[in-house]
Amino acid sequence: REKRPGVRRLLFLGDSVTARGKIVAALKALYGEDGYEYWNAGVDAFNTVQEVKYYLACNAPLRPDHVILTFHPNDFETTPLAYAEADGTLVVFAPNRPRQEINAWLFGHSHLYRTWIGLTSQKDMEREGIVAETRASLATLQQALARDRIRLTVLVFPILRPQAAWRDKERRSRETILRILGELEIERLDLYPAVEAELQAGRDLGETPEDSWHPNDEAAARMARLCRDRGVLAESFKEKP
Repeated sequence: REKRPGVRRLLFLGDSVTARGKIVAALKALYGEDGYEYWNAGVDAFNTVQEVKYYLACNAPLRPDHVILTFHPNDFETTPLAYAEADGTLVVFAPNRPRQEINAWLFGHSHLYRTWIGLTSQKDMEREGIVAETRASLATLQQALARDRIRLTVLVFPILRPQAAWRDKERRSRETILRILGELEIERLDLYPAVEAELQAGRDLGETPEDSWHPNDEAAARMARLCRDRGVLAESFKEKP
């Protein structure tokens, strides 16, 4: 696992879009392996908070040169809580509020507490907390990487439908993450322009029919070409909001 001299180590963070490797493979096809290593640390169903904790706990020893995090529109979600029932059954809840506001022990031992959490959750107020938690996690990752002189780029993944067909939540998610990345001055690239024309023309670019969350090979290739055209791996890259 020693780093090869003159070869940049790329580490990809994200959820299932990253874990399934379509965009990573498309970038590898464009850039080759003479000057880059491609390490995929994507985990299905992880959100940004979990991805950052995973990097700090497990991935940092890889000493990457460049971390590329793919932000999915559903990443403004709560961090799940899991516990085992008396019979060993694994139970997972995704409460609609930031993780730090919940007592994990009570959540795992008290049905009354779980009921109270559900009844007292207010969607708009809790979403603000989740957005703040996500922003704080991105800032933590940015600071940790800066200390180690590691570059950070965030790819903003779109819903694979024409923008006019996006739900309000999906549209707001994209607008919010682009605003946060701009405020934090994190390098970012919105991937929607790579597939916009094809989606407007009615093309299905999902990994499986009507899958608007995961790209097929064509969509991934278009996104990789946009990354190349915008110079994502070039030293001078800095996408403006």
